[in-house]
Amino acid sequence: MRRSSRSPASPAQPQSGHDAPRRGAERRYETGRALARRAQALIPGGAHTYAKGDDQYPEQAPAFIARGSGCTVWDLDGNAFIEYGMGLRAVTLGHAFPPVLEAVARALPSGVNFNRPSPLELE
Repeated sequence: MRRSSRSPASPAQPQSGHDAPRRGAERRYETGRALARRAQALIPGGAHTYAKGDDQYPEQAPAFIARGSGCTVWDLDGNAFIEYGMGLRAVTLGHAFPPVLEAVARALPSGVNFNRPSPLELE
């Protein structure tokens, strides 16, 4: 992941108080690293998916991601990064793409992720 100074693209993004990106010496990692130590104690490899484990990323990569918008993600300490990997390959649309969020909001009241096929899968 490359550091970014971009702010969220959508004003509808939840604001957490960590919106001002930190640069250079201003960057802090305490919150993420503390949570990473806790995860290492509770979860083998520190993550439920091997590909997300600490041994898969450089030391200065964010330990945990708090949120994302487009190609930008923010860690728990408010540092902004460009996420080249785009978790589970959402690379074509980015994180929190408004048309996808709207479609999900319309679908949720009917239920999602059923045990058996749904007519929704044919649409």
